[in-house]
Amino acid sequence: MGERRALGWRIAIGALANLALAFYFFHGREHLWSIRDFRYAPVNMTFAFLLAAVPTVVVLLLIPVIACGGAPQRWIGMTFVILPGYLALAGWTQLVLVAIANR
Repeated sequence: MGERRALGWRIAIGALANLALAFYFFHGREHLWSIRDFRYAPVNMTFAFLLAAVPTVVVLLLIPVIACGGAPQRWIGMTFVILPGYLALAGWTQLVLVAIANR
């Protein structure tokens, strides 16, 4: 029973994190489609790291839900992983490209 309750809390936190990420990133959505352009612009690396790390933490938070939840919980977890997964991939790609360009 405690394990299901923990998965429920992970789903609730994942839902809130998805709403916060969606609001923050889609509010300034013009920078989502020009990730590679940041190689040539000055970038605050701490802020860029946080933009990549926060969605990664959300993905890591939801992995146990997908791994050991029931069927409905797994589908909810997979749905909640899509946006943070894309943002984490885009953020880490941006960081790697900036690091390569600044060598």
